[in-house]
Amino acid sequence: MDSRPLGNGGFAVTVAAPPIELAPVDGAPGFRRVSAAGWAGRAEAGWPELPQRVLRFAIPSSARPTLSVRVVSESAIPGVVPAPAPIAVYDSEEDTAPDAVESAERRRAVRSTLEYRPDPRAYVSGEGSDLPVAWLGKVGTMRRQRYVEVHVAPFRFDARSGALRVAERIEIEVRFDAGTSVVPGSEEPHFEDLYRSRS
Repeated sequence: MDSRPLGNGGFAVTVAAPPIELAPVDGAPGFRRVSAAGWAGRAEAGWPELPQRVLRFAIPSSARPTLSVRVVSESAIPGVVPAPAPIAVYDSEEDTAPDAVESAERRRAVRSTLEYRPDPRAYVSGEGSDLPVAWLGKVGTMRRQRYVEVHVAPFRFDARSGALRVAERIEIEVRFDAGTSVVPGSEEPHFEDLYRSRS
């Protein structure tokens, strides 16, 4: 990940898509689990579970961040159908979630299985191919330093072509209307661990 300050406030970050591993999924024939070291698979149940990452950047205390995104280069891996995020199905009609189980004995008796139910919007209509590759998350404060989260999701499934789209290189600009930009590599020793990224 490369970063640089912008002359009129804010910063730019270039993110490269990570190498991925493909593996079969038990109970979901025809699907592949797509994983990448240091990236977490995130999705709503039924939507393709693909690697994402959340980056945290320090920002001035009064800043209002805005985001612009440009995909510099993109490729496609044909024939890869990522597995949908599963849903846990419990074998008790009364106990639909662990929180509903009142005792340790009953908790041990309730069993759950993972079911893969692909959402037609993602796997038939192809809506997943139009999802953004980056977006702003929450703005928070940690150790008296304000930060903004940037979600990065370089992988999308295109149901129309049956291919996994990969935004190989993404250029992200975060701008704000007050103060001076602070980019990864702040002089504060704890900044690198707490604000640069989390998976």
